[in-house]
Amino acid sequence: MEIVKLEKNDISKIVDLFNEQFKNESWTENQILESFNSNATKFYGIIKNNVLICVASILITIDDINLLDIATKEGYKRQGYATKMLKYIISLKKENQSVSLEVKSKNIPAINLYESVGFKTLNVRHKYYKDGDDALCMFIISK
Repeated sequence: MEIVKLEKNDISKIVDLFNEQFKNESWTENQILESFNSNATKFYGIIKNNVLICVASILITIDDINLLDIATKEGYKRQGYATKMLKYIISLKKENQSVSLEVKSKNIPAINLYESVGFKTLNVRHKYYKDGDDALCMFIISK
């Protein structure tokens, strides 16, 4: 199992997995295509038997790697794929660069996963999401 940088020809697989995971809050195919045209946004995936089973999208700036989304295909959850992907994303961090993300405060499984690899909540955006849920702003700053 290895993590690969995804390319434009993987867009339909990314869209399918994001739609499965995020339903009506998913990226559109056009948004993903536009992101591929940006040097700052990258998509990484774990592919097994030609099936995209985990995908992460990140936005890279000078001082931060922002995890935009991470999704694992149904049937492959709780098998370590998201943990492996998060550790990989963290390994991309350079000195004086943080890794950040936002997560719904009610998404306890995701919060537990992020905390297990070292993320800490440093800020809360109250009633940030359409459903009124708060956004926890989590970071890895050290190292």
